Amino acid sequence: MSLEEAKEEHDQLVEIQGFSFVVDPRAQMYLENGTIDYRKSIFGEGFSITSAMGGSC
Repeated sequence: MSLEEAKEEHDQLVEIQGFSFVVDPRAQMYLENGTIDYRKSIFGEGFSITSAMGGSC
């Protein structure tokens, strides 16, 4: 997973509960029915993605 500066031609725009995400079609199946959360702790802060398929990053 990485953050990109611009949307590529093949990327999909996904809007969920007022938030917009640009997703590569190859990654979309891993994100379906998953959870995206923003976490802040003493170790740092950032987005946490948990896949419904059992993985996380």
